[in-house]
Amino acid sequence: MYGCPIWQHCRGSIRNRCETGCCCLWSHIWETEKKEVLALGIERPDALLLLDDRSARRHAVALELKVTGTLGILLLAKEQGKLGAVRPVLDRLQALRFRLNPSTRQSVLALAGEEP
Repeated sequence: MYGCPIWQHCRGSIRNRCETGCCCLWSHIWETEKKEVLALGIERPDALLLLDDRSARRHAVALELKVTGTLGILLLAKEQGKLGAVRPVLDRLQALRFRLNPSTRQSVLALAGEEP
């Protein structure tokens, strides 16, 4: 049931259609917020979803929804001139326990033109 690839939008809730044909709520799988973001993406295909959770991102991609994460938003803000530098924001996020792999951090800084 949990790995079922066929998703549908049923009566305002995201549901998983199991191989048996039943339509089961999967509220026990994710927190409500992640489900609501995916539901919004299904209802509004033009929406850009902000998801950092790997599992939620994987499902969004499977649903062919547009998705980015916090780091993507930071890069976009820098590109649009709304953010002067990404590095101080990354430092602050990490101080707040935002999980960030060191190689990912270096890649983001390079994309932002802020290589060490």
